Amino acid sequence: MPIPNAQRSIFEEGRNCRRVANAGRVAFIVDGDDYFKMFMAAAERARESIIVLGWDFNSNCCLSVECDSNDPRAKLGEYLNHLARRRRDLHIYVLDWDFPMIYADDREAPIKVRLGWGWKPHRRVHLEFDNTHPPGGSHHQKIVVIDDAIAFCGGLDLTCQRWDTPAHAPCEPHRAVADQPYPPFHDLMIAVDGEAACELGRIARERWRASTEKEIPPVRASDHPWPPDLKPALTNLPVAI
Repeated sequence: MPIPNAQRSIFEEGRNCRRVANAGRVAFIVDGDDYFKMFMAAAERARESIIVLGWDFNSNCCLSVECDSNDPRAKLGEYLNHLARRRRDLHIYVLDWDFPMIYADDREAPIKVRLGWGWKPHRRVHLEFDNTHPPGGSHHQKIVVIDDAIAFCGGLDLTCQRWDTPAHAPCEPHRAVADQPYPPFHDLMIAVDGEAACELGRIARERWRASTEKEIPPVRASDHPWPPDLKPALTNLPVAI
């Protein structure tokens, strides 16, 4: 029997989306404060892989404004090294856009990382810069996939000048980098599990392979890394990617 028009999806694979995949849970995370907290809560549960695709990535990004300088969360790069040291089977893959010099003032220069100046990634933290884009283009995906079991996708990079709360207070003292304040920042991430998370994992692996000509191994098995404090807004529904 034909599905009534009111129940038909507007999404068609190959026409206006890549894939429609089921998610057991879907959550919406508003602004950097909550996103950084949920990223850390999921990353703490990672067993085998964390894959990060970014328009920007900065190892100096502070994930928690409540921590002191000795806390690994004080700097993203040290936090990733901390996770890798804690779990010997965990590999972390970070693919950052290899940006033109016009953006250099606000970013961590790739040459510093490549030459070992500043942050030194752990041997199981693999950082690469992706320049496989058309002239004048950029890589703008902001995706994090953990053990192919939970994925975050949306508008927030793991970088500086992204932290804020939904209050967007004009004089928020924590909204600063190196004691320099920056304007309010508003954006959204979506978290999914199930087949939708696996599909985002496939996208991340394709990007990694296209950029590096290397493969990210499949995940063998995983405890579920979905953070207990991340309450789903929707359950058991198809998600268009």
